[in-house]
Amino acid sequence: MPQPVHKTVTLVCCSSSTASWSQTVARDDVEIVTSTPETLIEKLDASKEQPVVVLADQDSYDAAASACRAASTEDRCVLGAIRVANPTTALVEVDQALKQARSKAAATFSRHNAGVPKAPYGVPWRPLLKDALQKRPSSIAARDAKDKATLSELHARASGVARAIRTAVEGVDKPAVCLFAPKDVTCVAGMLGALLAGYRFADVPAGSAAPEVRRLFGMIQPDVVLAVGSTVSRVPEAFQGKVVRLDAAAVSDGPLVPLDGPGSYTNDERDGAFCVLTSGTTAAAKLVVCPHAALMGCAAYMAQDNIGPGDAVGLFWLAWYMLPPMMEGASVFALPDKAFADPRLLFDFIRDEKLTVLYVTPSILKAVLDVEPDQKRLAEEFKTVRVVYCTGERLPSDLRARALKIGQDGLRVRNCYSTNEGGDTALDLGEGASSLPLLPDVHAEVLDLNGEPTPVGAVGRLHVKGPALFRGYWTQDGIKETPELYRTGDLVRWVGGNCIEFCGREAGSHVKIRGFKVFPDLIEAKVAEHPSVEAAWAGAVGASDAEMRLECAVACKEGLTSSSLRTWLRERLPPHMVPVVVRNMDNSDWRTERAKWLKSGKRPTPKKLAELLASLPELTNGAEVLSDEAQRLAQCWCSALKLPPSKDRFSGESNFFDFGGSLAFVGLASSVEAEFGVKVPVGDLVAAPTLSGMVSRILDGESASPTFDPSEAALRHVVAVDDGLSASQRREAILAKASQRSSGAKVLVTGGTGYVGAFLCRALAEREDVKEVIAVVRAADDDKASQRLQGNCEARLGELGDWYAKIKAVAGKLDAENFGLSTDLVETLDVVVHGAAEVNMVKPPSLLEASNVGGTKLAAELALRAKAPLLFTSTMLPLEGEAPTGYRLSKDAAERVLEAAARDAGAVCCTLQIGDLGFARRAGATLPEDDALVVLLRACLRLNAAPSDVDWSASVIPVDDFAAKLAAMAFGNLDGAPFDAAPREAKGDLVRWREVLEAWLPPSIERAPFAAWRARGAEAASQGDEYLRKLELLIEGLVDELHAEDARRRRGEGSEGGWGRPDDAWAARFSAALAAATPALAPAPPLVGVSSSGSLTDLAAAHAVPARGGSSDDGASSPRGSVSDGGDTRPASPTE
Repeated sequence: MPQPVHKTVTLVCCSSSTASWSQTVARDDVEIVTSTPETLIEKLDASKEQPVVVLADQDSYDAAASACRAASTEDRCVLGAIRVANPTTALVEVDQALKQARSKAAATFSRHNAGVPKAPYGVPWRPLLKDALQKRPSSIAARDAKDKATLSELHARASGVARAIRTAVEGVDKPAVCLFAPKDVTCVAGMLGALLAGYRFADVPAGSAAPEVRRLFGMIQPDVVLAVGSTVSRVPEAFQGKVVRLDAAAVSDGPLVPLDGPGSYTNDERDGAFCVLTSGTTAAAKLVVCPHAALMGCAAYMAQDNIGPGDAVGLFWLAWYMLPPMMEGASVFALPDKAFADPRLLFDFIRDEKLTVLYVTPSILKAVLDVEPDQKRLAEEFKTVRVVYCTGERLPSDLRARALKIGQDGLRVRNCYSTNEGGDTALDLGEGASSLPLLPDVHAEVLDLNGEPTPVGAVGRLHVKGPALFRGYWTQDGIKETPELYRTGDLVRWVGGNCIEFCGREAGSHVKIRGFKVFPDLIEAKVAEHPSVEAAWAGAVGASDAEMRLECAVACKEGLTSSSLRTWLRERLPPHMVPVVVRNMDNSDWRTERAKWLKSGKRPTPKKLAELLASLPELTNGAEVLSDEAQRLAQCWCSALKLPPSKDRFSGESNFFDFGGSLAFVGLASSVEAEFGVKVPVGDLVAAPTLSGMVSRILDGESASPTFDPSEAALRHVVAVDDGLSASQRREAILAKASQRSSGAKVLVTGGTGYVGAFLCRALAEREDVKEVIAVVRAADDDKASQRLQGNCEARLGELGDWYAKIKAVAGKLDAENFGLSTDLVETLDVVVHGAAEVNMVKPPSLLEASNVGGTKLAAELALRAKAPLLFTSTMLPLEGEAPTGYRLSKDAAERVLEAAARDAGAVCCTLQIGDLGFARRAGATLPEDDALVVLLRACLRLNAAPSDVDWSASVIPVDDFAAKLAAMAFGNLDGAPFDAAPREAKGDLVRWREVLEAWLPPSIERAPFAAWRARGAEAASQGDEYLRKLELLIEGLVDELHAEDARRRRGEGSEGGWGRPDDAWAARFSAALAAATPALAPAPPLVGVSSSGSLTDLAAAHAVPARGGSSDDGASSPRGSVSDGGDTRPASPTE
């Protein structure tokens, strides 16, 4: 089948007349652009990427030749102007010019590549390591925060690992070794041991989530797994028999494995040395098989920088860079994965371990420099660093300049262009030039889409091969070998000599929308399924990553509206895959433009696509005419949602939730106040989310929330079961069943996919008197329920222990009788714990009644049918003088439902009004990022300042302490308190804000007046900082709460609740977790010269901000609400 021909040359046809000869020079490999002499420079400016030839008629030639001479000095490839007398003859001249330019480019490539050693090549590591052992056996070769090893000690440890591997794989042809351990000295010994054994190893990051671990192990199919104590239990069950304890093997006695190579092994150079993870255009990371030569790829340029004795080299990517410095007498410091996501921790390592060389991404370097706002102190603690190799991203010139200003005299900040597949490819000399010299052992060519050499100065696709070129991708079917010349996916210019200039990535198959990976071609296919759509084109548009939105252009039949299309798509796609803006492809020129791109087999660049989409009108929303007020509000919506202005995008029934996230409501409230002069609470906007609803709220000047009476709401949800028993008989039946339960109790839990639910599932399952914990999960089937529950537990708790074998997830419906479970299953239950709820601090109670009040009624009826006690997690009472939130009102009604059920139906209920549930006491759990107190403290870290002139107190219970006590209650005495349905507060003892500052935040945090701190936070929030925007949702109510809690403390209350308080060990872990999860803002001037003290006198004026808010569903949560999701902190590979 013939290959498609791509357009790789631009012909600019310049004429002062209306001559049509430009059509006669058209052909498949050229892009035709028409111009006049007056517009020629503009056309050349728009055609910088491809080689350009200007065809000019007699009258235009002189002007065209002059323009080409001027343009040829710019960052473009203009081959010259050709006088057109005969179009056919002109094309011959074009071909000659192209041939000459391509030949010149090929000669330039060849001059560089002539000096590249021919395969097999690369520096052999075995003899060099053997030589190093003889010269400097006692030099410290590897270190971490707790351990170190000399070169000879490391050889001994690696030999023990190699012996264990050989024993485990005896008789296996080409065995696969999997390394599953944290980055430390033992890990270094494991890597070197696998290399000494002569077998390829795959490095699976110890911080990978359980589903990813299972996927990677399934792909690798290891014959031996090198694991340590913290990872053994996380090895998938199918491979537990393959485990070799790395920590034990490294200290075993036995002969040293010679460095000349193992006596007998079946792997060779083609099988590779090690494997690393890389991300491609699909969601799943791939395993790249790297050759032995990749182990020494950095040796030459490290030698140029004199890396050797006395140097301490900080590394995340050990396999790539650890051997050369150790061979030259330097020590390698193994940076743990958590330091990749925690710049403060990395900064501490740099200072405390006196690191002199760093391998980091530019973004990590920036984060480290942001850690310490005091520039003198930063310079003092950064002074040991003399070389920084930046890899994985483009190095901004201002970041380099900043590092050079802070660092010691002679500091070198070097830009290392590399790919996982190609290894280190180019390295600058530390001078900050935009062009990068290719490394001398890298063969490189810049080709166009037709495989032809790209003329020097034009943008093409970089193709490389070199000693570190990967051997292929490791798939479930084995290694998929790579072609000899690898296309990196990067767009570059060859700018002379052996230098290239990085211009960007090729347009990929996916885009990122609010952190979600979105595939436009899949969206286009789904849109095209609509009966009124003939064709579609989708892409991401936005001024920055944070403002990216999904737009779609459609060729459609008459009558289709944007709202009807988006409604149709919402039924078939996740919310983030529904286009926010729909445009009308009703222009034949635009259809031709799209067809041209499709024929070329590529997508436009994001910038080009944005230009194309912006040229189209939006698809109409129908005949509805909006009022003046609605049109004004529509512009407020556009402002808050970062959408281009439009008068025809929204209808009266358009819903704000459909166009953006909940955080946009804060910006909307500000826009509404500025436009209409009316301050509308965020909660009222959420309660009336349609365009017409908000207009009514603004014009009426009254709350959109109807009056909600919890007593009346409770009467709408009366608990009733048809079992022929009286209330007293039901109660006696429940108590009798409880008295007869043995060690095989079965517990039903709702809300298991929430924050508290994960800890509660563990606390129940770890009890010896519990046989099974059944978690009801909203899901299509039991398999999906199981996946969702396990994912939540792993995300919240970390490593899952043996207790998880008692957990069973079942798909249920929390708005159906018995939650959709069978009667047979319900009758086997011994305890019911109801924690599921919609936790939302800004919605009115009427919108929460069905889930929070109706769901509690259904839980009580299920418990009665099961003849089981019910434990219900409610939320804390409002502060003195504070109006209750809609969430609290809905919980009030639910509490009344259970009191009536106990009185009138015989239910045995325990109701706990839980206070703030904080960071877990046990290791392994993640930070509760949704909690408002955590949001407050992270905002302090973000600003590097905290208010000190406030009278605040807080009550916090470690969430696992709460879960354990609740689990114990479930198996305690049921006849009387707390199973009398009377609501009881479950709050920790009060902790003063002064103690929070001293024990929960680092001492480097500036103490500042509340007003100054608040002003800086508001400014950062207005500039789009997500950490401070979260705080804006919560600050008013949170400040009131902390102030009221301190008033309780002064009255002598808040210290005898029986739920305890965090201790010093908890505070230390909490402080470290906060710091690890919170990057600092760019340095700003101190808020005050010295710390402030005194009392808060201007609170009312200082915190005039929206009421607390945020939303979450499916599970009991800290009562202050939820505003964000967490993220993965696994370090990327060098080029991710």
